[in-house]
Amino acid sequence: MASTDYGFTNFHQFPEAQTLDLVEFYTKFISTFSTRLNQLSLVRLVSIIPNQIKETDAKIEFIKNISELPKVVAHDEAFIESRAILATCFIQIGQLPQAKEVLQVVKEKLDNTTGLDATVYASAYQSWASYYKSIEDYVNFYNYALLYVGYTQIETVPRDRVLGLAFDLGVAALVGETIFNFGDLLEHPLIESLQGTDNQWLADIIYAFNTGNITRWKELQVEHSVKMNTIPAFLQKHLLMDKKIALMSLVDLSFRRTSTDRNISFVDIAKTTQTEEVELLIMRAISLGLLKGNIDQVDQIFSVNWVQPRILNLSQITEMGVRIEEWTAKVKSSMVVMESGITSELVS
Repeated sequence: MASTDYGFTNFHQFPEAQTLDLVEFYTKFISTFSTRLNQLSLVRLVSIIPNQIKETDAKIEFIKNISELPKVVAHDEAFIESRAILATCFIQIGQLPQAKEVLQVVKEKLDNTTGLDATVYASAYQSWASYYKSIEDYVNFYNYALLYVGYTQIETVPRDRVLGLAFDLGVAALVGETIFNFGDLLEHPLIESLQGTDNQWLADIIYAFNTGNITRWKELQVEHSVKMNTIPAFLQKHLLMDKKIALMSLVDLSFRRTSTDRNISFVDIAKTTQTEEVELLIMRAISLGLLKGNIDQVDQIFSVNWVQPRILNLSQITEMGVRIEEWTAKVKSSMVVMESGITSELVS
């Protein structure tokens, strides 16, 4: 994934603070009345101080001491925020086991606490996302990053960080082995932020995957091969991506079938998904919970009876509307026939 840092506030965002010894400022001034402050405000106030500390151990020790202050520990929001900051510090210096240990404590606290400020949830999920990004766990990064943006007013985030997060989420969506529903991502302004930038091609690929448009995927690979080859995840997961869009294509084909036309021939599937291993593709889709149905090996037909629910784009919603209108017309027609039959029986 991209190396963009969209973690906690960076020290360089406060140039006026660079001439001030913030550690001494905290020790000699803020600490003298810290117990009278709102503890969440206190944690956020001192969160920029570790950026001024050069020694790694001293940096960790400072924020750890803040997170262990009695009043901070007793304040759920301040405790979660301080621990999330501590975990981020561990991640930034590459101490991932220690970061995970701290984040487990954060998760346990979140699971047992309700009614927290949205920004506190955002901080916790942001830290988890940073951790999973560091270990290249694309699925968990994608899930936690979406939770982060769900609790964040994205317009308040600097544009460069928004673009970095959008890029990382896009890559994760494409290479995450169990991510087949892009609706949550596509309906968020994040992906729209890539439009008109040098990375618009990534958004175009995501839209192609969302509808299983294999032809468009192949065109984009040729058109943007140079940029794609600079992304290690794409080079490592290229075969996975080809298999993934074939599955998306099968799901989209099944979704577009009406309730009276759910028997799909292997020939149609092979043509749409551009694969010869039709039966294997169907079985994989079923095993992943994307589809349910029956395979007729004799007649070479797949009878689909369920498609995984997903968030629809505008064209899919329009198509669904057309189907509802057709279904309504059929119901009305059936009612007319039934009423005619009842009337005839009464007359006779």
